[in-house]
Amino acid sequence: LASQAAISIENAELLSSARAANEQVRHINAQLEAEVAERVALQEQRIEAQRIRLAELSTPLMPITDRIMVMPLIGAMDAERASQVLEAALQGAQRHQARVMILDVTGLRDIDTPVAGMLAGTASALRLLGTQTVLTGIRAEAAQAMIDLDIDLRALVTLGTLQSGFAYALQRSGESGRLATGRGGARASK
Repeated sequence: LASQAAISIENAELLSSARAANEQVRHINAQLEAEVAERVALQEQRIEAQRIRLAELSTPLMPITDRIMVMPLIGAMDAERASQVLEAALQGAQRHQARVMILDVTGLRDIDTPVAGMLAGTASALRLLGTQTVLTGIRAEAAQAMIDLDIDLRALVTLGTLQSGFAYALQRSGESGRLATGRGGARASK
């Protein structure tokens, strides 16, 4: 009887010790899960910040004069980037009260039907803000895509090179002798 009692006491102590160890493991697991969740959240924030920065870099908007903006489009274009182009062009045109927005597509890898549609849609939206769109750098396949879409090209000015686009925009805006005001406030003349 005494040996059974001793075994029962020993088993109770082992059970208590096991429960304490299990509780400690649960506590440590909860801490680890919290740390992992925090690290995942930080990583997601970094990725989102990088995505936003990349979007800004992939849709640069450069003022050439007080009323002329240029947006060179480079690389590949997908639906998300097309949306970013539209948003950046509209915000930039409105913020700078641009009369002319030059969209240079020389650097786009492929201009397919959706991209041609995005360009036409951007031009239409800019027209609603009072900004004329000049499309430069169009290659033969882009021209074909625009024809396939049956896009009304009368609203778009299309020119072969960025240089001819600048010349047209300067003439159209009446700013042929002025360049954009820099951060220092000085104006350069041509």
